[in-house]
Amino acid sequence: MGNSIFITMDKVLLSLLIHCVVTIPPVNALTCSAEVGSDFSMVDADGGQILTIKTDNSVHRWCNFRWLPVEGTIKYVSVNGSVIFALRLDGTIMRYLGGTWVTAFPVYQSNFVVVKKKDTMIIVNLLNSVYCGAFNQAHPTYIVGITVGLLLQLVACGLHDCWGISPAGTIIYLDTNTCTSNGVSYSYGRMFVNLDVGDDDTVYAITSTGELFKSVGVGTSIMSWQHLLAGTLFKHVSVDGDNLWLITQDGKLMFCE
Repeated sequence: MGNSIFITMDKVLLSLLIHCVVTIPPVNALTCSAEVGSDFSMVDADGGQILTIKTDNSVHRWCNFRWLPVEGTIKYVSVNGSVIFALRLDGTIMRYLGGTWVTAFPVYQSNFVVVKKKDTMIIVNLLNSVYCGAFNQAHPTYIVGITVGLLLQLVACGLHDCWGISPAGTIIYLDTNTCTSNGVSYSYGRMFVNLDVGDDDTVYAITSTGELFKSVGVGTSIMSWQHLLAGTLFKHVSVDGDNLWLITQDGKLMFCE
């Protein structure tokens, strides 16, 4: 799959994405580029690293002003700067090392993996059970940790806070020290299906109908939710600093700053 499937990104975006890793300055206004590309299923970004997955499970990485194909077929990817973990189609956890995918051990069959916090990862297995693990540079593909009595569909983390979505579509706060819920949850009459957490602990969440909401308040002090970009429906969100990467329900990629 070549570069012809992508169109040229907005000039503002190109000025931000220098080489593979950049530092993005904070901004105050939310402005978005035009929707580009097609058939995207998800995007994950952190520290200027951006990876996308297409509906055919092919992977591309933004580097040196162009999308580069990444080998293999992947159903989910999580990026934490240079640390990249992903799931194969059968749910096996992989780490991207030296330009190739390496199987992590022990082998877990999983639906979801997140590595946004330093040297830690949260795994959701095929039965929605949550596993909190850790890895280090000495053993980059070996995972150690514990399974806890908590059922979530997916988890998202910022620098400090982690949130998950329950099978009922409720957003639940996750205490990463104990890998358990402290009882704080939010629904506001909506079923949530996707979310991410910014470095400032703001939560961005997508409802089952595709509406994008931003939390008013952070941590365990969220008071309400602000509807963003009304008129456009989404299926996936990723936060990188003050920037949002979004996949629309018709599979197009949007960048907002």
